[in-house]
Amino acid sequence: MVNNNIPPVYERYQLPQIVGISAVAYNSFLANTENHNFALAGSARVYGFSVHPKSFEVDCDPNKFYSDEAANESFRVLCWGWVYHKRVRNGKTKVRNDFYILAGGVGHVIRVINSHNFTLHKTLDGHRDTVTDIRSYHNSDSLICSASTKFNPIPTPTQFCCVDFDWHDHYAILSCGQERGVRRFTLSKEAWRPRWLTYSSTRTKDMAVYGQVQTLDVNSNVKFFQCLDKAILTNCDNEDLVLFNYLRQGANENQRTRIATFPPTTSRFEPNFHDVVALGNDQGEITIQDFGFRRNVLFQFQDPPGLPIIATAISNNNSLVITINNQGQATIWGRRG
Repeated sequence: MVNNNIPPVYERYQLPQIVGISAVAYNSFLANTENHNFALAGSARVYGFSVHPKSFEVDCDPNKFYSDEAANESFRVLCWGWVYHKRVRNGKTKVRNDFYILAGGVGHVIRVINSHNFTLHKTLDGHRDTVTDIRSYHNSDSLICSASTKFNPIPTPTQFCCVDFDWHDHYAILSCGQERGVRRFTLSKEAWRPRWLTYSSTRTKDMAVYGQVQTLDVNSNVKFFQCLDKAILTNCDNEDLVLFNYLRQGANENQRTRIATFPPTTSRFEPNFHDVVALGNDQGEITIQDFGFRRNVLFQFQDPPGLPIIATAISNNNSLVITINNQGQATIWGRRG
């Protein structure tokens, strides 16, 4: 329930003429002074829009999108990718950052979409069923990991539904699926492909490159999680949202303790660079929660229809929140000051 002692300082803005949305992602690689860029996915389409950081003016063209309807695709997950280019010529250095939207779903492949003109740059194959998660490494370009419901080369009998990078070691990834708890895989350098924009897709046959496996037992099946700076935020089958100490290489049982339990959430979520998360529940209530040092509630408000929230994204400065309800409606929430 929304705490009435916390003022609802977010104003509501409806996105024009875009319906049937199922996923959202925020481009956290950009500075706060630039326009906030978001990507939305609905059915076989991927849209992009930007919001001015002060005026909250929305630049969204519903007629500008990437479509893969001919391939009978239905996108379920989105992620932003970043590629850094540096070139020195005649003593002058030129730097360029290219941003791409990575989209996956029932088509078994990941589409790399140019975020400027919404054309397909390339596809990444290797999965044999629905792509259920895509993550990029928060502090480096060109690193992504993904999961699907049937095939992943990591040697485990389970199906995966969620993966993420270890924030402190980009040669390690964490996963959850049908197994109880969260697993951490320490990868050797040879496990990684070259840059995902140019690599030739081949499956790894030598399972030795995936190294040691550790398991964080949380006494429940985990359906979704996010790695934070110093903790793992898990969403379990019983809807409990639980924060655990970070699982590190060689951690003992005392280092895998439960830190705190929070009210249930029904939404997929992504933290910004400051470990702040927007959480939605089945009554349309949205909570802005700091999972960093203070671990306190910053703001609370409610979407007037009161419909369950299925996905959220939040900007790095906490001023913008995007929520999607179970009817596929996307809403922008802006906070001034």
